[in-house]
Amino acid sequence: MNRQRLTFFIVLMTLLWPLCAQQLPKPMVPLRLVNDFTGLLSEQDQITLSNKLLDFNNQTSTQIYVVTYDDLQGYDIDDFGNRLGTTWGIGQQGKNNGLLILISPELHKMTIQTGYGLEGAVPDAICDRIIRNVLTPSFQAGEYYAGLDSATNVLMSLTRGEYTAEDYLKGGDDSPALIFGLLVLIIFIFIIVSSSRRNNKFYSPKHSIPWWVLLGSGSSKDSGWGSFSSGSGSFGGSGGGGGFGGFSGGGGGSFGGGGASGGW
Repeated sequence: MNRQRLTFFIVLMTLLWPLCAQQLPKPMVPLRLVNDFTGLLSEQDQITLSNKLLDFNNQTSTQIYVVTYDDLQGYDIDDFGNRLGTTWGIGQQGKNNGLLILISPELHKMTIQTGYGLEGAVPDAICDRIIRNVLTPSFQAGEYYAGLDSATNVLMSLTRGEYTAEDYLKGGDDSPALIFGLLVLIIFIFIIVSSSRRNNKFYSPKHSIPWWVLLGSGSSKDSGWGSFSSGSGSFGGSGGGGGFGGFSGGGGGSFGGGGASGGW
């Protein structure tokens, strides 16, 4: 009998051991929407991105988490992300309006996972497109913050209803066209200004300053470059770089609505 019990105990431990060994990470403390376990982003970049996502959460109740983590414990990154989103309760209970961007810098993999409530606003095809057209090029260039900032902007606009998933898919990858258009506009302005100066139509002492400086003048009494303000609100801090705080964590949303994965 003892031998049977021992055999049963060994079999039971063999079955349970993988479950015991596979421990999902707990959210960082203080709670935040950007959980960078790998040091992929600078502290200031984490705070800036968290500020934006916290403000969006407060305005819409939609939660967008950004998590970097390398130990996927044998899971595919999409499966790991799904489990993480479920365990952390990303999104609001009943609304299931959570989004997770999970990145493994060591494995060069990433995934976007959505809650059930966002399947219509952010379908799988949109997640795949954001990964291919926004995140992957930025990550390949080492611009991790820029990629995440742009990707979260797209997700925020989609969930706000500023444009539909169909609109985004029909729009194509218009970044090169936009850049080309801006270059054409700059060249056009340069030609006009240069021609005007040659004809002495706009001569004045002020116009001895380069034209591109003049375009920014008059915006501020203190400086010809005007003033610039980045971000909105604060994330549990005031002055300086701020800090983490003011976020109560996942609202208990249900995950598994879909998503896409990729690499760089």
